[in-house]
Amino acid sequence: MVPCAIAVLAAAVAPAQPAIALRTPPAAVGRYGRADFEIDVPGLPGNPYDPHDIDVHLEIRTPGGAPLTLPAFSYQPFERRRVDGQGPMRNWLCPVGEARWCARFAPSEVGTYSCQAICRTPGRELRSDDAGFECVASESHGFLRVSERQPAYLEFTDGTPFLALGENIAFVKDLDQQEALLGKLGAAGGNFVRVWACCADWGMSLEGRTSAFGRSWQWDPPLAPEPGGWGFDSPRLCVRLGAAGDVVDISPSHAVALRPETEYVLKLEARTAGDARLIVELDGRPLGEAISGGEATPFEAEFATAAGQWWLERLVLRQEGQGTVWVRGISLRESVGGPELLWEADPNRPALGQPHQVDAFMLDQVVDAAERLGIYLQVVLLHRDAYWSVHPALRRGGEGPDYEAGIRDAQQLLRYAVARWGYSTSIAVWEYYNETDPNSPTDRFYAELGAYLEATDIHRHPRATSAWGPNPRDWVHPKLDTINIHHYIRPVEGEPWQDEVASVLRCTHDALASQPRKPVFLAEFGLADERWGVSPYMAKDADLVHLHNALWASALSGLAGSAMPWWWDELDRMDVYRLYRPLADFVADIPLNTVPLTPLKRVGPGDDPRCVGLLGPDRAYLWVADPQATWWRVGIEGQRPPVTHRKQIELEGLQAGRYTAEWWDTHTGKVGARAELAHRGGALSLPIPDFTADIACKLTRG
Repeated sequence: MVPCAIAVLAAAVAPAQPAIALRTPPAAVGRYGRADFEIDVPGLPGNPYDPHDIDVHLEIRTPGGAPLTLPAFSYQPFERRRVDGQGPMRNWLCPVGEARWCARFAPSEVGTYSCQAICRTPGRELRSDDAGFECVASESHGFLRVSERQPAYLEFTDGTPFLALGENIAFVKDLDQQEALLGKLGAAGGNFVRVWACCADWGMSLEGRTSAFGRSWQWDPPLAPEPGGWGFDSPRLCVRLGAAGDVVDISPSHAVALRPETEYVLKLEARTAGDARLIVELDGRPLGEAISGGEATPFEAEFATAAGQWWLERLVLRQEGQGTVWVRGISLRESVGGPELLWEADPNRPALGQPHQVDAFMLDQVVDAAERLGIYLQVVLLHRDAYWSVHPALRRGGEGPDYEAGIRDAQQLLRYAVARWGYSTSIAVWEYYNETDPNSPTDRFYAELGAYLEATDIHRHPRATSAWGPNPRDWVHPKLDTINIHHYIRPVEGEPWQDEVASVLRCTHDALASQPRKPVFLAEFGLADERWGVSPYMAKDADLVHLHNALWASALSGLAGSAMPWWWDELDRMDVYRLYRPLADFVADIPLNTVPLTPLKRVGPGDDPRCVGLLGPDRAYLWVADPQATWWRVGIEGQRPPVTHRKQIELEGLQAGRYTAEWWDTHTGKVGARAELAHRGGALSLPIPDFTADIACKLTRG
C-alpha cells in the first residue's frame, strides 16, 4: 500500500503540462527587426479581441533584465494573389485556415531574450513553458520619436534626425496600386505617407459598419427586427423581404474571394408568412429548394466553383408570392470547413470591437511595403463616424457611461493595433481621428487613450489627432505628441489663395508658436474649390508650381516635414515625384535635432526676394524665391518669371568666421554655384547669384 500511496502523491505534486505552447523565432532576429511568435491556445469562449474576455500576451525579459509585457492578437491568415479583373478585384485576398494567436516584437537590445506566453480569462490563467531567442546587431536606426533636444522635430532611436517628406495615400482599396505609389515616392526620396485604416466600406477600415446589404453613402438596407418566434421583442436584426418580386443582393463591400474548382456550402434560416416563398439564386440559377410554409426552416446548398473562378458570383434572395420573408444566419464556407466568407451578411455584427480581418491583412501588406521601401506611416485608426454613432457622448456630452464605453472601445482597438503593427519601425505616428469636431469633448478621451498607449505600446510611438479646423486645445494636450494641421488653398475671401507660400505660412503660424513646442505637420494640403473638391486649377498648373513652392517653404519653415498633399491619384498622373528628390537631397544633412535652428521667414509685401529658412549659430538653410513666381502667376496666368539679378539677404546672429555658400537648383537638386565669405560679426550680407523663380542655399562655417 505504501508504494501505491507514494505514486499517488507523486502524481499529485508533479508539474502539470503547459496548457498553451509558445513557438519562438527559428533564427536570430536583427535589432529592431520583427520577431514572430505563435501561441497555441485552447478554444475559449468570449471575444478574442476583448482582453476582458481573453487576454493573451507575452512576458519578456530583455538581455539587460528589464521586464516587458507585449500583447498578442488573434490573426486570420490570408492568401494574396493578383487575378485578372477590374479595379480592386484584381487583389484576391482569401482567408486560409482558422484564426490563431500571434505576437510580433522588435527587440532593441543585442543578446538573449527569454519569454513566456500567458492566457487569462475570468477566473483562469494558463502559462507556457519559458522560451528564448537571440537578437543580433543590425543597421536599423530604430523607432521614430520626438527629439528630446529639439522637440520641434522627430528623430530615430539612434539619434538620426528625420524630416517627413511625403503625401497622403489615404484610401487603400487596391493594394497593387497602393504599393506602386509607395514605391514611386520612395524611389524619388519621399519617406512619409499618411494612410487611413478608418474608411468605412469604401476603403481600408479596421472598424465601422460594413454590410452585404447596403453602403454607407446610400444606406437603406432591407433589415428589420427578427419576428416573434425567433425571440420575442428581440433586438436582433434579420433580412426582410415583403412583396412578390422583391430581390435582395448579398453583396459585401469586400469582393468575396473563392478558390477555383472547390466545393462550398451556403447556409441560412428563413421564415415566411402568407403565400411567400424564398428562392436563393447564384448567378441567376436557383440553389436548392424554395422555402415556404411559415415555419423557421434551415436551408443548405452546396455548389462548386469552375476552373478559373476566383470570385463569388451574384448571390440573391428572391421572394415569390405575397407575404413576408425573414432571413437570418447567412453563412458561406468551404465544404470542408474553414473561416466564414460572408461575415458582412451578419446584420448584428457590431460596428466596433471586432476588427475586420481582411482590412487588418491589408494593413499588414501596406506596412510590409513601407518597410521594404523606406517609407514611414502615420496611420489613422479610429472610424470617427462609427464612434460618434455608437457612442454619441464622444461628440456631445463628455461624461457618463456612454463616454466611458467609447473610451474602452477605442482602447481595445489601440491594443489590437499595438499588438499587430507596433513592432514596426515604419509606424511613425498613431493618429486617433481624422478631422474630428474641434468642439467635441475630446480632452479626457485623448488623456485616457494616451495613458493607455504609454502602458501598452512598449516602443512609445508618437500620438496625434486631427480636427476639421484649428484646435489649440489639441496642440497643447499633454498626451498628444504632434500637431496636425489640414489646409487647402481655396478661392474664399480673406485667404491669400493665389499665393501658396503666404497661405502655408499663415495657416501654420499659430501652431508653430504654441506651447509646449511639438512637431507640427501640415498633414493635408492641396488646391481645392469652394466645396473642398479638387480644384479645376490643379490640372492647369501642369508644372505643379503650387506644390513645388509649398514643399520648399514648409520644409524649411520650422515644420516637422513638408506639406503633405491630398489627391494622390491626380498627382500621380502629373508625376508629382519629380518634386521630391531635389528637396530630399537638400535636407538630408540638416542637423535638425542637434543644432538649435530658428525659423527665418521674410515673405512680406516688401520682401524681394522672399526667404524662408532655418538659421543656426553657425549655419543657415534657405529657400529664396521671386515673390512674383507664384502658382497663380506662373501656372494659371502663364507669366514666366524673369531672371532675378543682384539680390542679397541680411542674416543676423551668425558667429564670426569663414563661411561657404552652396547654391542649389531646386528643380535638379544640383549645386550650381559656391562662394566663400568672411564674416566678422553683426549682420552678414549674403549675395545671391542670378536665379529664375527660386533657388536654395546651404551656408556653413568652417
